[in-house]
Amino acid sequence: PFATTTMAINVREVVFLAILTSFGILLTILACIIRTPGDIGPNWWPALTVLSWFLSPFPMVLLGGKGSLGEPSQWMYWGYFTTGWLIAASFGIPAIMAHAQAIGLGNMGMTIAACVIFYGTGGLAMHLQTKGDTDLFQ
Repeated sequence: PFATTTMAINVREVVFLAILTSFGILLTILACIIRTPGDIGPNWWPALTVLSWFLSPFPMVLLGGKGSLGEPSQWMYWGYFTTGWLIAASFGIPAIMAHAQAIGLGNMGMTIAACVIFYGTGGLAMHLQTKGDTDLFQ
């Protein structure tokens, strides 16, 4: 009576995504502990972007439902908007901190690279879940 479905993502792809996510987190940790030239010592400010990583999916989780007739609701558009500015903030926060000389330019680069890897991993995970029977590692 039930149609059998296969998983769209296999174990190797999950391990690959976990390694990419770990690398993004490692870059954030390194951005916090590596000393840059000048009077700016190691500090925890680059880790502030991790907060936006955790907050960015919540607007779509909370507001992303369909309307009563199956069309997108106005709340879903607010979810898109809120998710968008949270993602933009995760790229803008390191730039603002580097401009205010709270962190160095190298720390800013590592933090932005960590954001690119983290959000790229999320996008790759969504792509792998919606793909057909093709394997990423063929």
